[in-house]
Amino acid sequence: MKRLFLTIAALALGTQLLLAQDKVQASQKDSIVFDEGGVYSLEDFRAMALQSNKDLQITSQNLKAAEESRKQMFTQFLPSIDFNAAYFRTGKSVKLLGEDKYLPVVPTPPFDPTAVMGFAYLPQDALTCDVQNIFGGSISLVQPVYMGGLVRQMYKLSKINEEVHRLESEQMMQNVILEVDEAYWRCVSLVNKKKLAEQYLALLDKLLSNVEKMKVQGMATKGDVLNVKVKQNEANLALTKIDNGLELSKMALYQLCGLKISGDYRLKDENIEQESVENAGFDMEKVYAMRPEIQMLEQANEAAKANTKLALSRFMPNLVFNASFLGSNPNMYSGFSKTFKTNYIVGAVLNIPITHFGERVHNYRASKFKQKVAEINLAKAKEKVELQLNQSSFRIIEANKKLGTSITNMSSADENLRLAKESYAEGLISLTDLLAAHTAWLSASSEKIDAGIDVRLCTLYLEKAKGELSVESK
Repeated sequence: MKRLFLTIAALALGTQLLLAQDKVQASQKDSIVFDEGGVYSLEDFRAMALQSNKDLQITSQNLKAAEESRKQMFTQFLPSIDFNAAYFRTGKSVKLLGEDKYLPVVPTPPFDPTAVMGFAYLPQDALTCDVQNIFGGSISLVQPVYMGGLVRQMYKLSKINEEVHRLESEQMMQNVILEVDEAYWRCVSLVNKKKLAEQYLALLDKLLSNVEKMKVQGMATKGDVLNVKVKQNEANLALTKIDNGLELSKMALYQLCGLKISGDYRLKDENIEQESVENAGFDMEKVYAMRPEIQMLEQANEAAKANTKLALSRFMPNLVFNASFLGSNPNMYSGFSKTFKTNYIVGAVLNIPITHFGERVHNYRASKFKQKVAEINLAKAKEKVELQLNQSSFRIIEANKKLGTSITNMSSADENLRLAKESYAEGLISLTDLLAAHTAWLSASSEKIDAGIDVRLCTLYLEKAKGELSVESK
């Protein structure tokens, strides 16, 4: 009954772990292909990165190896059955007599002291056994009955090892998603800043055309034309820097996703308008259950406890049941006759440790200290996670405020630029004031883009801190 229960438990655990692996390996089941010039979302880039990441592929193989090791360790609960066959050729036969013998015999059954005693002749060759060709075979069964908890703790450690590898895959998956998201939103930011720079350059081109016309009419000076051209050159230089930064950022994104760095793939969220996000509360116990780092430390704590019990098992007696069915030819059960005879052996071996001069005691104490270290590391990590969550939460609040302020500033900058254009056309302000309005509009537009991206990234970091970062999240 106990063995049946262990088998069912192992099958249930295996099913649970396979379901858990689906989340890590979901992106690797379906092959994803990117076409040049295609438009792809953040989820597409995430899936491509998870599909092509070599480190994730390595952790997947390590997880499978750990699963097989756990299955192998489970077999230690079951009996081991072995078959052995052997053949030996000896150089000499076995002679039971060193020489011919004469044995005294009484000729009549009743005892007669007057009877004449005779002798029986026993030749040496009659008691010679031919054992030059020996055939043998056996089937043996060994079943551990009680090992002081050794096998149970070893099996528990193998399950912990498998779970740790699964958590490593989960952690690496989240790290890959984090890197892809950062690279993606960096590209989105630069795409929008490129559009902004081109729009600003178009405004300066139009302004330069108007100032040159006004110069011809005597309403503007050569210095005014030169001032606009200086701003125009600065805008062209800024656009070049943005172009270069965008190309490098796209290369970094493509490299993370296993794509050709010389490829050209458009981002679906290039024109997205960012809104403030809700900063929901969080349950720390749920966060601890979601964070792979905390779960790995909890598994390390469980492993330390198992190692302590493993050290304790060395003080316990061991009992092993053994059964063998064997046969040989010639056999010793019938005068070494040339026939194949069988026999069986059934028994048990009990080992009781008495003393090893404190060696096992010190080993047990060392494992207890290591268990305490694992508990302290877990508590320390939980404190850091709580601090990280609170910091991420405050950053969300700050990013929302920054976004709201930037939207207000952008509205004011638009209106200020409109009024400046009208005032300059009516001769109420100088060209310097108009250029200042252009610069303020450019700065406000750039800050709005940065604020929108900052909200996205702060949301990303909060999801990472909560352990909720996955292919489905955005």
